[in-house]
Amino acid sequence: MSHWAAMLPLPTLFAVALGGAAGSLARWGVLEIATGGQDPSPDATMSGVYLALFAINVLGSLLLGVLLAQRDLMRHGQFLAMGAGFTGGLTTFSDFAVDVAEMLDGGRVVDAATNGIGTAFCALVAAGLGYRLGVISR
Repeated sequence: MSHWAAMLPLPTLFAVALGGAAGSLARWGVLEIATGGQDPSPDATMSGVYLALFAINVLGSLLLGVLLAQRDLMRHGQFLAMGAGFTGGLTTFSDFAVDVAEMLDGGRVVDAATNGIGTAFCALVAAGLGYRLGVISR
């Protein structure tokens, strides 16, 4: 058994996996709504998808900030399931990075910079705001 697996009880590992699955399904659902269930063609404008991913990443950061502020009010396994699991599955750095790379590849430097810097900035602000909200709501 690996070192990290020995440190977490099996129920906690399952809770994190379940939280991750729920977060991933929530992200998929939002993206399905944003695309109208259609698989967007490479030539189609993807602004709805970019906006949906932006919202997902910012809201996930806000939620993680709240969870961090209130982590001592919940069991460790619950915090891991909701933090690492749900918000980890909900947010997506990989889609964000690919979107920015595709914008750069397509010569859309301003869009890439706006998306890249804007998402990172707003997610950091949201995490800080979430933390403050979590502290206030205690």
